[in-house]
Amino acid sequence: MTPTGRRWIVVGWAAFCLACSETPEGSIAALYGVGNLVAVDDLVLTLSTDKNELRALSLSSSPRVRGPHFVPAVNPLEPLSIPVLDYPNILAGDLRWEDWVLDSGERIPQGRVEGGPFVYAASHGRRDISIVGGSRAWLKEVKRFPTAAPVTAMAAYRGGDHSKLFFATYESGGGRLHLLELKDEQTVHKASPGDLSARPIEIQDASGADIFQNRVITALSVLPGGGLAIALRGAGGGAGAALYVLDDTQALQKEVPLGQAFRMLATHAAARHAEHSDGLLPAGKWLYALLDEGSCEEEPCESGIVAVDVEKGALVLDITGSPIASVGGRPISMGFAPVTFRDREAGIETETLAGMYVTGSGLIGMFDAAIPGPLQTTRTRAESAKFFSPNEAGELVEATYIAGPLLNADGTPAVHVANGASFNETVLVGARVFVPGVVLETSALRTTATDVRLEPVANPSRIQPGDMLEVWRGEERCEEVEIAWVDEENRALVLAATPTCTGELHFKLRAGLSDPYVVVGTRTGYMGRVGPNQMFSYVGKNFSSALGPGKPLLSIEFGSASSLEVPFNARWELVLTSGYSGPSRDIQSISRCSTRIAAGVWIDSVRKKAYISFSSSNALVEIGIEAWVEAGLGEAEVVCYR
Repeated sequence: MTPTGRRWIVVGWAAFCLACSETPEGSIAALYGVGNLVAVDDLVLTLSTDKNELRALSLSSSPRVRGPHFVPAVNPLEPLSIPVLDYPNILAGDLRWEDWVLDSGERIPQGRVEGGPFVYAASHGRRDISIVGGSRAWLKEVKRFPTAAPVTAMAAYRGGDHSKLFFATYESGGGRLHLLELKDEQTVHKASPGDLSARPIEIQDASGADIFQNRVITALSVLPGGGLAIALRGAGGGAGAALYVLDDTQALQKEVPLGQAFRMLATHAAARHAEHSDGLLPAGKWLYALLDEGSCEEEPCESGIVAVDVEKGALVLDITGSPIASVGGRPISMGFAPVTFRDREAGIETETLAGMYVTGSGLIGMFDAAIPGPLQTTRTRAESAKFFSPNEAGELVEATYIAGPLLNADGTPAVHVANGASFNETVLVGARVFVPGVVLETSALRTTATDVRLEPVANPSRIQPGDMLEVWRGEERCEEVEIAWVDEENRALVLAATPTCTGELHFKLRAGLSDPYVVVGTRTGYMGRVGPNQMFSYVGKNFSSALGPGKPLLSIEFGSASSLEVPFNARWELVLTSGYSGPSRDIQSISRCSTRIAAGVWIDSVRKKAYISFSSSNALVEIGIEAWVEAGLGEAEVVCYR
């Protein structure tokens, strides 16, 4: 061997050892056509559609590589390839719900969703399913299972020592649902073709009709305990959309007619959340669905994520009666996991179920899946509370006000915004100010046999007995007259006395001492009135919580003041910042790989990382969740694995 050859050997070996010991920014796997993600133990498996294979990303370090990396083949310079059927584009894995024991020793029943041992790959239009052993001991296809017709959807549940694979096909006359039961990898691997057989599941509705007739099964999701959710649409794409929920014996439990079909279903583990009974969101309470934009009966079709209450068998609605729909753009995939977010400035922690979605254009967003609603990443607070009082000239000037309402003992505003509210505005609290929206300029005084009244007036419900009617002639205030009572039915105010001013008059209505404080939002508008030593609560249009009508969104404590201490014509300005994460973000500039065409998402609640597959760059992107919600993303929190 020549000296030159020896040098090449030394250099090549050194480079090999260096590659084995360094911590990589990413890991080279040569993915082609990545798809959805499935987790098994500490592995995340993804499709490499164009190469007809799966690849496995290890979340644990190995003797050669520190940190996440693609599982190597026998030749450690190459990633492990798991050959499957041609052009796989449907991926599912066994799911099982396990208790989660926290560091404190507290046990949350069904607080984690675990995967494995099996992973299943299929392809739209093909009549077979690849059954893959997903644990580290296998990581290969253990059996190719033939189906009678093309596969349209799959979902799998692991209970005890066996797995249940539910898969849907489309045959003449409509969809068909099948169940294939499996034991362990070794048993399946040794099974002869005749040993594995799927049984059909036939479901009739209350009238006895086949629910699958002339319909396509578009999505499946297993539920805690072994139940199943089935999304269908009409074979023609329009009418016939519905959701069905089966129990663990495949008996029909719920039917939810839909105006628009679903193209993906997902459920969740249990999570602690202050807004739910006993502080816990039970596993599987909500079922999340991606709307199918091409299947609605009436245009325009909606795009986004909705939630279904599994027990009630109904869409979750907000206080306006609208379905809970998040996000902008067209979501492609979504994932859920219990997480804890820390508001370091306020010194508090928020525990919830986080939902992450990714759109077809590569935008990534998060929402609070336990409500469902926007994700509250910090406590909503009044960033500032300014007090204004009129001077001798009647002009409002900033002043110091210590003794009255709105302030906690430490001087901070006594304001609370509930989870699910979307306030991000300035709230104005006026003391004995003019009541907005009460139109009096065109009203006329009228004397009857029994009283003197002013009519008509707008928004009479905002007016109370004891309020003061100011009578103006031009720019001059002539007098004020007390309101005796309000005739809301006839939209009239009955006055305690007859005004004595004459001429061309107009009127203004000032809050009296019974409920002297008037609350107005710069975006919301009129919010209500309240008196001293009371709690003001607002329920209105800025509401995105599904926990039920009547739950106050904004609460302001008015205390430490008698009626005589209410300042005349004074105001507070409370600048509220919501503390909610933005609806979506674009990580193209910091990911170091193209994130324009997304495929799948999975959240690791233990490591507090999210993994997203992007077919535009044939890559997996890792995102730090805490950095997402607390400080914004930087290059250190986004890693690209190819």
